[in-house]
Amino acid sequence: MRTKRDIEREILSLWEEDKEFAFELLVKHFAEPLYRFIRYIVHTHEDADDVLQETFLKSWKGLKNFRGESSLETFLHRIAYNEAISFLRKQRRRFKIFHPFSNYEDWYLERVKADPYVDFESAYEEVLKEIALLPPRQKSVFSLRHFEGLSFREISERLGISESTARVTYHQTINKLKSKLKGLNIVSPETSIKLEHTNREQ
Repeated sequence: MRTKRDIEREILSLWEEDKEFAFELLVKHFAEPLYRFIRYIVHTHEDADDVLQETFLKSWKGLKNFRGESSLETFLHRIAYNEAISFLRKQRRRFKIFHPFSNYEDWYLERVKADPYVDFESAYEEVLKEIALLPPRQKSVFSLRHFEGLSFREISERLGISESTARVTYHQTINKLKSKLKGLNIVSPETSIKLEHTNREQ
């Protein structure tokens, strides 16, 4: 059975011979995990799909400078992370321009709740709300650790931060969520939360 490293080596070796075919392989093997990661940050299917397209566009342009200092997977996740943060910043700026007297957080939460691919179970609605409103880095670290089960070393590589920063950020996020949810009939923010990350094409 081929490993991720085997697939990455195949893509990189093909890149010099047939870029289009190599890129097709890259999309085939990395589209779903990248989409899932982006959804943790921007939450809605539509936004995640837009960010994913930008991620692949940047990766097409950036692969010529890829030197193998990290894995291809890490390289792609860093691009996706930066694109997702950039998307949210632009989204907030646009909202403030066109709706100067409205609250962005309220609009954002309503937009997330309206997404048919997000399952807001009543028991966990407050948890999901608080996760959605976390700063991008906290949201990313928490999601990669809690939902993907990555180690702090793996998180640090994907986000381009130190391992200690990833660890501290995670624990700060846990404490913040516990504080926000204190008094609600919810055991803890580590309670399983259903986020339906369905296929991109749906």
